[in-house]
Amino acid sequence: MDLKDIKLYVDDRPEQGAFRVHRDLFAARHDHGLKLNEEDVVRDVLVRHGVDAGEVFAAIEDGTALKQIRTEHEAAAGVGHVALSTEGDWLRPLAAFLRRGRRTR
Repeated sequence: MDLKDIKLYVDDRPEQGAFRVHRDLFAARHDHGLKLNEEDVVRDVLVRHGVDAGEVFAAIEDGTALKQIRTEHEAAAGVGHVALSTEGDWLRPLAAFLRRGRRTR
C-alpha cells in the first residue's frame, strides 16, 4: 500500500473531505504514533470521514487510480512534455553552468 496513491485518490474527490482525511492521517501518525503502512489504520481514517475505503484500496490495487492520474496529467501537460529524471549525474553540471552564467552578469 502506497500512501501517496491514497492521497492522490482522495484529493481527486474533494466531496469526500480530502483535507479532513489528510489532517486525520497526520494526527494518526504524529499524535497517536500509529503506522500508516498498516492498512487498518488508513482504512479507519477513511471510513471515519465517509470515504469508501474498499473502493479506494480496490482502485489502487487494480491500477485504476494511477491510470486516471496519469491520463489527467498527460492531458494537462500536453503531448510534448518531457519528464526529467534525478537519476545519474546530469543535474550537478547543469546547476554549475547556471551559477556561472549568473556570476558573469
